Amino acid sequence: MLPEGELLSLLEFRAIRMEVAADVDGFAVHPWQSEPWMPFQPATGIDLRPGRYHGRVGIAPNSDGADFCQAWPSLGAYLTAVAGSLERGTAAGVWKPFLPGDGELWWSAPDDLEVNGEPLRPAPATA
Repeated sequence: MLPEGELLSLLEFRAIRMEVAADVDGFAVHPWQSEPWMPFQPATGIDLRPGRYHGRVGIAPNSDGADFCQAWPSLGAYLTAVAGSLERGTAAGVWKPFLPGDGELWWSAPDDLEVNGEPLRPAPATA
């Protein structure tokens, strides 16, 4: 999640990631923060390397590096998967939509039961 109350542009967000990587032993520790990776959310990014995989969307759910094993071929394909996930309440990659107690959308691992002490309800919630 982005810091509360702030909306960062992609370039600002990427610049922050590059600074953090430099402060924590560079890209060896956080290879998913490398130059060819354009994060557009904290754990999702676009492969900027030239070649046939340019533009695919992968995930970095932890500091083990970016995972393109189940990459989406484009940002459009990723957004289609996210929209389908929201309609059906299914996972998009490793993330599933939930609604915590405050009712705002939250993406988490499918087996997570709570966030910040609040129970997670699967989204979409029916009335």
